[in-house]
Amino acid sequence: MSSSAIEYVPPGFAERAIGDLVADPFHGLFEDPGLGKTAQTLAAFVELRDRLDVERMLVVAPLRVCYSVWPREVAKWKQFEHLRVVNLHAGETGDADIFVCNPEHLRKVFGHPDPENRRKWLPGYWKDWNRRPELLVIDESSKFKRASGTRFKTIGRYFGDFARRQILTGSPAPNGYGDLHGQLKILDGGRSIEEGAVLDPRVTYFRGKYFTEYSTGPRPGQVGYTLNPGAGEKILEAIAPRITCLRAEDWIELPEVVKTDIMVPLPDKARGVYLEMSREGLCDLPNGEILLAHEEAIQGKLRQICNGFVYDDEKIAHRLHAAKLDALEERLDEVGGKPVMVVYEFKADFEAIASRVKRFSHFGSGVSGTEGAEIEQAWNAGKILRLLVQPQSMSHGLNLQECGNRIIWFGVPWDLEIYNQLNARLIRQGQKADTVFIDHLVAEDTLEIRVGRVLRKKGATEADLKAALAEETL
Repeated sequence: MSSSAIEYVPPGFAERAIGDLVADPFHGLFEDPGLGKTAQTLAAFVELRDRLDVERMLVVAPLRVCYSVWPREVAKWKQFEHLRVVNLHAGETGDADIFVCNPEHLRKVFGHPDPENRRKWLPGYWKDWNRRPELLVIDESSKFKRASGTRFKTIGRYFGDFARRQILTGSPAPNGYGDLHGQLKILDGGRSIEEGAVLDPRVTYFRGKYFTEYSTGPRPGQVGYTLNPGAGEKILEAIAPRITCLRAEDWIELPEVVKTDIMVPLPDKARGVYLEMSREGLCDLPNGEILLAHEEAIQGKLRQICNGFVYDDEKIAHRLHAAKLDALEERLDEVGGKPVMVVYEFKADFEAIASRVKRFSHFGSGVSGTEGAEIEQAWNAGKILRLLVQPQSMSHGLNLQECGNRIIWFGVPWDLEIYNQLNARLIRQGQKADTVFIDHLVAEDTLEIRVGRVLRKKGATEADLKAALAEETL
């Protein structure tokens, strides 16, 4: 037994969640980051093993979560350290109590047809079908919100082989109530919820019953969906028996959060390029070429211009201005010797920031699971002053609250889940500072103003959803 392991004593709210996971074979935890849903799931698994209801568990999670969160939680607590964890993505082999893999690895895990001979089946990890886990856990289940997506279809054909299925997420509806369909379908196909929002597993039925379609563009198929009056309450009433929702604000004391929009004026020349792209879908590049953007790509190009560059058709970045870089440098000078996480989206942003910021560490594309764990430890130990972060690479699972309480977004993303989950690396239990500061560099009079409004609107919708479900839990 590891001498560093400590006793896991679940708080009151965790006992409720553990009990619900044990009692209901198809259950979900909608929990804010930091409340311990991984430990709760492990506690429920151990109890189910003691009752001989299950023997093994398969966890499907984002790559960083596979390498960092699940092995770390098992080793952290005395009640779980006897469990053997096998990371299938890392190529680990042998029998285990818990298997973890990322969604993109599912095809190899479950087997697939031979590309050269479609009649031949290439077996997956479990040659003996009877040795597969009985419990399926989808960690960060909002990644499976589209039942029509490839990752959902890959594992969906095997749902019936799992006696128990659980979903875990801190952001159940980053884009609204429509995101719930795929996640609830994981649990029971939607068929067991009488009068439920997902009574019929087809998304067309779900949308037709609870949403109104509207046009978002001139072309056929460019549509969106708005929730019908009263439909939200009906959906929540239907899914409440399947979901335990816990909000951090109801159970623990979190640090105050101060968000600031740092407005950045675009230089006149860059403003001209922005307006030309906005109105005409084209712009003159610094090398004399003219860039034409398709209708669907214009918004992406506008956001690139806000950040100071634009990609051409060959993915070559053409620098247009340094206004945001100057603003970032000024803000970092103001912060001084305090650790700061700088969040970027595009590779060209990283290259530009790296040319200005000295003595930084990088957590983004190409960083392995092992390297990510080392960066996490170094940050929490106070050994990193500036951490450049690509949010898709690390927005889930990492605990970075032990040293550092400042985030600067070089550009704000459309995706509420990515935004909230990245911020939650610092806004969580264990944060040693009383306040977490989050700055956004926003180009004045541009699309970025609307991006911020959209994020706030989405955030309000998800907050209302979680508040209603939390009342059911309480």
